[in-house]
Amino acid sequence: MVSPWVGECPGGMAGKYTMSAMTGVCAVREMYVETPAGRIAVQDYGGSGVDVLFVHSLGFCGPQWRLLAEAVADRCRPVSFDLPGHGHTSVPLREADDLWRCLAEVIEGAGLERPVVVAHDMAVWPAMVTGVVHADLVRALVLVGGSMARTLEGRGLLADPDLRRALVERFRVGATGRGVEAARELQRELVARVSEDWMLSGLESGFGAEIEHSIVFGADGRWVNTPTVETMENAFRFDGPSSLAPSPELYAQLWVPTWLVGLSEGFDGNLLDAGRDLSERYPQISVRLLMSGQWPQYTAVPELAEVVGSVIRQVAVGERASGSR
Repeated sequence: MVSPWVGECPGGMAGKYTMSAMTGVCAVREMYVETPAGRIAVQDYGGSGVDVLFVHSLGFCGPQWRLLAEAVADRCRPVSFDLPGHGHTSVPLREADDLWRCLAEVIEGAGLERPVVVAHDMAVWPAMVTGVVHADLVRALVLVGGSMARTLEGRGLLADPDLRRALVERFRVGATGRGVEAARELQRELVARVSEDWMLSGLESGFGAEIEHSIVFGADGRWVNTPTVETMENAFRFDGPSSLAPSPELYAQLWVPTWLVGLSEGFDGNLLDAGRDLSERYPQISVRLLMSGQWPQYTAVPELAEVVGSVIRQVAVGERASGSR
């Protein structure tokens, strides 16, 4: 696969923008972090101030954060990126640890200064590990609608051959084809299916743009809908026992300020109660409740933007207090 076309867009827009192979529209400014394993695609939404790094869950892509990023760009510098094996990132996902290693590469390679890391759903685990292993690179963690219990549940689900079959047949994970019209047909098909699936309710408002970004074209016009099922399975592949593997004990290793954001209609029904228990045991952990389903970056943008803004303010107050001592 070749990288997406990147160049100067018409209309006087500054910087490098990704031109969609499907529409010819320049959707978002995208830059690349070069690594020994390939390139990591990073989306830049403008803004200034504290850096905020948004991390998407497995099976999605960086631009799913666009609405939220634009909502907070008046108070910070929001960026997102495509995980290994997803979207415009050419770095493969071969094992679970690749997920958190790439966060450090993005932070350093994109020139982010101790960002607030906002992670959703199953991206909560790599964000937490980054906060443990690279605490000096992270200002705070905001963990939305995900927990170690949710991550372990996802690991078990992907071991189910029936679910893997459904990912391929119903949601066309890893589907391949040739030509723009075939890609558009897949996009229309998936948006329609999402609108009929209660677990994905709320995604339909932006899922078409996500699919467009996730379909990666080669030079010959052939394309693949990223990620593949193998990539998703590799997200839970460990060489052996690890102290950093998904586990409730991982919370005890966190020292950076951390906010657990429970979703009233989310998938992890125990997150709020578990979060309250964790916040009582560990002073660095706080809990927020958001009245939202599992996809607040689409269905509760103002509310989640308020949470991010509140975290930025609280961290700034804490840093000023620490500096005065």
